[in-house]
Amino acid sequence: MTRVARFLLLPLLPLMLLMSTSAYAFNLLFLKDAPVAEFDSIDTGLMMESFYHAMDNNDNGVGAEWENQDTGHHGIVTPLDRTRLDNITCRNVEVENNATINSGRSQFKFCREDGGKWLISE
Repeated sequence: MTRVARFLLLPLLPLMLLMSTSAYAFNLLFLKDAPVAEFDSIDTGLMMESFYHAMDNNDNGVGAEWENQDTGHHGIVTPLDRTRLDNITCRNVEVENNATINSGRSQFKFCREDGGKWLISE
């Protein structure tokens, strides 16, 4: 993948990995066996709340759990470390999600400028 293609696609990757709605489903067939494929909008919202809370507030190794009582879907977002260079903060994070049929655990690196949004990094 070229540098330009990577630069253009990287900001979209968190959405592809962390969100799943019927509007995205037809473009994200590779996620059909991932837990997010079973998530409804409430599951996704709860997961994203946990993600942002963990990334912004939690110490390394301290997870933020979420659970939707209606669906039984649940997960945990655990920041693993934090690095800082000038005004950019990066965190490696483990995301574990469990749905009715599928469960999964993955690690990602996200970075952001002070006051900015978390974007997936290489």
